[in-house]
Amino acid sequence: TQNLANARQVESKSIFDYNAMMKVLSEEYDDMSGLLEKRKKEIGEESELVSRTTSEMNTAQERLSDDSEFLESLTNRCSKKKAEYEKRNMLRSQEEAAIAEAIAVLNSDEAFSTFGTVSATSTGSTSFFQISDTQNTDMQKVFSTAAAALARSSKKLHSVRLARISMELSAKHKDKVSNPFVKVLENINGTVALIDAEEADDKQKLDTCNSEQRSEERRVGKECRSRWS
Repeated sequence: TQNLANARQVESKSIFDYNAMMKVLSEEYDDMSGLLEKRKKEIGEESELVSRTTSEMNTAQERLSDDSEFLESLTNRCSKKKAEYEKRNMLRSQEEAAIAEAIAVLNSDEAFSTFGTVSATSTGSTSFFQISDTQNTDMQKVFSTAAAALARSSKKLHSVRLARISMELSAKHKDKVSNPFVKVLENINGTVALIDAEEADDKQKLDTCNSEQRSEERRVGKECRSRWS
């Protein structure tokens, strides 16, 4: 009977210990299961974040590639415009120098000795004056000298404008009353005005291109910093 009581006491303690251990294990299992589900959720969120970030990065890289390509194209275009502007500007300077040379001939001592106070820069009251046959011949010589200089320059520079003035100077001025300087001067002044207008227009276009390039460089730089910061 004593042995049975001892056995029951041992069994009761074993059952108690077992239940206590199972309770602890169950609580630990529940804690581990909760932690596992939490980790799974975090991994899912991290995976989604990685996927979204990767997609945004790929999109940003594509846009950066497009922006860089556009900026390179804009830079090349501006460089080309600058080279063209400098070339045209040099041509215009040479045209103006040739015109100045022609005006110097028309204002030379030889011209003054032929026409007295009539100058290539004169207008208004000198629009009409009486010239003799000798003066007309001398006038043609002066005009021919200026025309020859312009013709050489027009051929060298491939300038239609200089060629047009040269042809005007080379034309036979048979009217002994109308001052031929007036028409020639109008042609010269019109050409100079056209040259100046072209230069201003080219300068404006070049400035616009350079401004667009600087603006695009700032925009691309700003986007790069914001994307990777």
